[in-house]
Amino acid sequence: MSQSADIAVSSWEDDIERLSLPDLMRKYPIEAGAHRGMLFHRGRGLNPSWREFKRFLADMGPCPQVGHVLTFYDPNEISYGPGRVCWCDPAKPPKKFVPPADALRPDAMAQWTTVQGRQVAHTDVAKVLQIPMATFSSALNEGRTADEVVHQSTAADELINANASWLPPDAERRSGFLQAYKAWHLRIRPAYSRAATPAFLFAYIAVPVLRDSRKLLTELGLWEPLSLKDTKARDAHPAWKRWCEFLPRAQTAVNEIDAYRSYSLFTELEDLADRITKAELRFRHGPKSPKPQRAAA
Repeated sequence: MSQSADIAVSSWEDDIERLSLPDLMRKYPIEAGAHRGMLFHRGRGLNPSWREFKRFLADMGPCPQVGHVLTFYDPNEISYGPGRVCWCDPAKPPKKFVPPADALRPDAMAQWTTVQGRQVAHTDVAKVLQIPMATFSSALNEGRTADEVVHQSTAADELINANASWLPPDAERRSGFLQAYKAWHLRIRPAYSRAATPAFLFAYIAVPVLRDSRKLLTELGLWEPLSLKDTKARDAHPAWKRWCEFLPRAQTAVNEIDAYRSYSLFTELEDLADRITKAELRFRHGPKSPKPQRAAA
């Protein structure tokens, strides 16, 4: 390293030691702006040590050039911390994620977020909520705060009846469905949280299965068999087995939902499937925006 480079490095490191925080932020406005942006970036985690500007500047160093911005090495990363970001020209972002040596530091590997005012690792939150890490990360990427995720996950827990008769009898499949339900529920708009019950999700899965199974059997001429041969063919067909497996459980689940209780799974299957599918989209994306009216000529 050249002598001038040594002096430059010494200069900003000395500034961290000798300047007060306000003076340091005034002298390094680009770095202070990037730090402020991290603190208020919704949906992003932050290593607790980087809440302090001096530690952030010590780890990152000064921005090397006007126009450079703080950029993640990995575009899929969701937490700021040592070894995860670099100063970079936005027109030339890192093409490939190559973790620097600092990323191997124990305190740099965790992804952090704030829950009820406390800094908590993402993995710990996901473990406590019993949801996949990818689900938690996805919710944060969609703009939810960690507190919102915790609140909605708690609401989902309150809606679960692990002894519901329509759940799979096998313990492993039952657990798998309930985990999938919690992951799905995190994608639901808060306004529809109470309506998005486990029974609704099962009906959303089962009713289209029943509809498609009946349609296939009808096309094959096996829905109402006219001979013993056709009856045996129907009974051996996977679509009929799906129908027999899902029908009683779907009927029980539908009966738990006030809006669908009056529907018959025999005569109104198409209408019910269509209504449930539209409701699920509304739960996740909100009501459709009304089409703009054309102005009168």
